[in-house]
Amino acid sequence: MRPGYSHFSQAISELTEAGAANKIYLDLPLLVMEILTIIFGLGFFLVVRKTNLWLALSAGSMVLIGILGMFFYRFPMDPMGTPMTSDGRMHLVIVSLSAVAAIFAVFFSARGWSLVSGRRGIALMSYIVLFAILLTGVSSIFVGVWGWPGIGLWQRVNTGAFSIWEIATAVSLLGRLRDYGATAQNQSRNKVV
Repeated sequence: MRPGYSHFSQAISELTEAGAANKIYLDLPLLVMEILTIIFGLGFFLVVRKTNLWLALSAGSMVLIGILGMFFYRFPMDPMGTPMTSDGRMHLVIVSLSAVAAIFAVFFSARGWSLVSGRRGIALMSYIVLFAILLTGVSSIFVGVWGWPGIGLWQRVNTGAFSIWEIATAVSLLGRLRDYGATAQNQSRNKVV
């Protein structure tokens, strides 16, 4: 949708930077994505809130990511090579806070799942994703600061790792709900007998 845009060498935020062509076509889908992130975080929280503080903290971090992301529309990135505006500075603050919230979401998840019987696989996967997020996040910073090509690639690997973690978390939560359903059904049978 943006002629000449390079997924390899340009930052993701450049797609919606101030004055970007076709910005309006991306703002609405990104807003919907943030709303879905908030809903996912709230559902995650409702499933784990009474049984696992670490997972509840992970869920809360997801909600925070969604809330912060809703402000990207209001505070777009400044075009590369232009003077920094107050909106551009606020964009960097939001990106930084979102990155920290994502790191905490995955860390809290790894810690929380490691305490749940039968969920060691998702815990290990969360630790691996945490490592990947930290590695690619730091790489993105250095590539961006030094002006090297590849910031888009590093950001996409970072975002992709986080997205894979979200899917794995959803699958684990579905398994947990199934386990709760079976337990509740057995308890109701025992009451009848």
